[in-house]
Amino acid sequence: MIMNSTNDKIKHSPSFLEEQIKKIGFKIYDDYKHDNYINKVYRKDCLKVEFTYDRGELLTCDLTIHEVNNMPISFDEIKRVAELLGHWS
Repeated sequence: MIMNSTNDKIKHSPSFLEEQIKKIGFKIYDDYKHDNYINKVYRKDCLKVEFTYDRGELLTCDLTIHEVNNMPISFDEIKRVAELLGHWS
């Protein structure tokens, strides 16, 4: 969650739901509460997706890509990865 200078919540519209990632093989990895927030973390291979809820309302979906060491990759594969992730910095 991002806070602006007046400490108001700036909500980001999540583009998918928990049920959708379950259908493609993500499994629940962790869930925890803090203050009025509930976080649910799903994992599949080197990917983790975390859903943050505020009083039952979905606020954000965040992706974490864990380090992948020495993975053989073809030019076509790296091209697809660059197309998907290249705009994030």
